[in-house]
Amino acid sequence: NLNFISIDKIIVCGNNGTILNTSDGGTNWTFSILDINIKLTGIDFTSTLNGWISGYDISLQVGKIYKTTNGGINWILNFSTSNELNKIKFINENSGWSDGGYGLFKTTNGGVNWNLVNNYAYSKDFTFKDSLNGIIVGDYTYGSTLYGFTKKTTNGGINFANLFEYRDSIINSVNFCNSNTGFASGNKGKILKTTNFGDNWFNITNSSNNDLNSIFFQNDSTGWSVGKGGEILKTN
Repeated sequence: NLNFISIDKIIVCGNNGTILNTSDGGTNWTFSILDINIKLTGIDFTSTLNGWISGYDISLQVGKIYKTTNGGINWILNFSTSNELNKIKFINENSGWSDGGYGLFKTTNGGVNWNLVNNYAYSKDFTFKDSLNGIIVGDYTYGSTLYGFTKKTTNGGINFANLFEYRDSIINSVNFCNSNTGFASGNKGKILKTTNFGDNWFNITNSSNNDLNSIFFQNDSTGWSVGKGGEILKTN
């Protein structure tokens, strides 16, 4: 996962506690290891100095959140839980969420406390546009059938309404380019679009049948989705 702190400063995190940091737009990178046992899957910065990384400690089997106050030079353990933590996202310095295999955690005081607000999220990715309204995407299994889904909350993640289900697939990523228009990507080349913050979703035809793991839009028209086999899709 990666986060653009500014046009030149980018931080990337990944498996084995790997953190890559550039201050010149990607020409040169510094490499560090936070903890070789941790799979780092989420990163978000609320300013040029304050940022967060989330992941899963494979050896201890606990989810962990780390915080930096100096632009990623040093990271301090902020929170740990028996839940596996994936992504982490903040809407301001105080309010943020981190999701796991089942649980969704929330802080309203800049990470001083993290509270479990939903124990059945089954989330792969999520986004919030304010303290109450958010979208999660993911999957669940009913019997022997796998279902990908998008869900919406209007109370900060306490409850989610199921908005869209897709059989035999997984929805892996969600990204909004403005307050209402967003996109989601998933397995088997699945790309979805909404123009009313998730109340309705429709399929976008594309040339891929590969599993699409992430989607990101720079603005209302320009976006990318990446997936298995090194595939990169772009729309303008």
